[in-house]
Amino acid sequence: MVSLLRTQRKRTEKLHGSRDSTRRRSHDLAALPCCSPAERLQKRQENQKYQTTYPRILLMNNRTLYDEEVPPFPFAGLEEKHIGQHCLALSSALETPLEFTTTAALMAVSAAANGGLSVETISGLTTNSNLFSIQALPSGAGKTMVYEKLFQPHADFEANYQAAFRSDTLPQIEARLKLTERKIDKLSRPTDEGESHQLLDELSALYKEQKELKRKSLVPRFLAEDTTPESLEVLLADYGSIDLNSSDARKLIKNLAGEGRRGSRTEEDVLLKGFSGDRTKVDRISRDSVSSHQGGSLSMSLTVQNDLITKLYSNESLSESGLLGRILPLQFFPESAPSPTPFSGDLNHFQKCYADQLNPILHTYRTASPGTYVVKVPTDVKQVMDLHRQQVQKKMAGEDDVIVQCMARWSEIAWKLALVLQVICFGVESHNHPLHIWCAQRAIQIVEWFGIQQRLCLENAVSQSVSSKLQSIEALLCDAANGHVSSRDVQRRMKINAAEVSRLVSLSDGRLELFELESSGGRPMKMLRLAVK
Repeated sequence: MVSLLRTQRKRTEKLHGSRDSTRRRSHDLAALPCCSPAERLQKRQENQKYQTTYPRILLMNNRTLYDEEVPPFPFAGLEEKHIGQHCLALSSALETPLEFTTTAALMAVSAAANGGLSVETISGLTTNSNLFSIQALPSGAGKTMVYEKLFQPHADFEANYQAAFRSDTLPQIEARLKLTERKIDKLSRPTDEGESHQLLDELSALYKEQKELKRKSLVPRFLAEDTTPESLEVLLADYGSIDLNSSDARKLIKNLAGEGRRGSRTEEDVLLKGFSGDRTKVDRISRDSVSSHQGGSLSMSLTVQNDLITKLYSNESLSESGLLGRILPLQFFPESAPSPTPFSGDLNHFQKCYADQLNPILHTYRTASPGTYVVKVPTDVKQVMDLHRQQVQKKMAGEDDVIVQCMARWSEIAWKLALVLQVICFGVESHNHPLHIWCAQRAIQIVEWFGIQQRLCLENAVSQSVSSKLQSIEALLCDAANGHVSSRDVQRRMKINAAEVSRLVSLSDGRLELFELESSGGRPMKMLRLAVK
């Protein structure tokens, strides 16, 4: 974590180029086919129309943490689609950042297809269109209103599907279940004939049928909001694909980060399995076992306030597990909010067009079993995606471990994003068309843009963590009677090691000093004190 603070400018230039090359952000895509220099220039100019000004995140003493301008979200091309037009209308009418509404819209489309649409990647593995995203905005930024608009078709679809199930399907299942239970009851009565192999076989078959009918009698679920990791395990095992979305996920994030648990144990395992589509098999003493015969597919889109995403990215366990690398983050601050743009259109019209496009997608892909619809990948798209994977691997060399863990997922996320863009372009006919090269190229650009967001969130979390620890050390020194404390005492009180103490001193801008104090009959003691100005 040290190099995140000490060499951020050098790493930034390595990953994103110098200040001049930052303005030419798409230089890494120059080798991609079907994209001439004139076309790239036009796209860059179009993207500038949608740019939101980001603040520079500062360390203590006003040192710039991230010294490059963040490029605009690669929105160009989406404004031609109904969903892109809806994003522009929402941002203007609700005065919310376009990056936020566009990210939420991508997540909404991802949730609409979820595990029902997949693509075979270069390595031969299959991945679905499910994505993870956490967006952090200040209070009053319009999070709830945007989510209500973008995820309303999902809620309506689930409600209508459940109503039809209760009225048409469930009565038949319950009737069959009742008959099966009567047969079991009749065969279970004691007789003079004694037990026979035929009787045991009949009862075994009936119990198996009873169990299957009870499973089928579960009312279909597609959505989850205020849930615990344990409940999410059950939902994925029972229903296969779940869309987890919330416009106020404070409690959910705290549960995920392990707050209130013994030892602050994090609970990200179910999210890791849901992202990759792994099978769920969980055994607990205190509750029933959870098992799924096939992997579940989880899409996740959450919004929180800025303090919580900083806490999330400060959690080393979540970083080491690889969860943070699977999340597309977005963090806004009050001073980065765009100026309101007058809106004179009919938002209801845009909402209807958006719902009309999303409803067929939900009916086609959301209820499909995994592997039902697979998008084929032509050779030129495979070349584009493979080139991007190779470029990312080169960039990973010499990077900090926490950044590498994020970059290692960029290629997989690019495939998922390409599927989402394919759905935006072709709707319910997505599986009948080969993966379009525009979808692949734009997915790569979006992943690179979110890669900058990942770095910002990580570096901001590190800077705040360092600042908090330095303030705690200064408080200890101010309370000390002689103006200094031992390094060992600092380690004991703050639960850190000697290397961490030395690191914090080196990052204090000369405000702290580490010196040795002679002791009688022993080795010198390492002490800390405030630097004399």
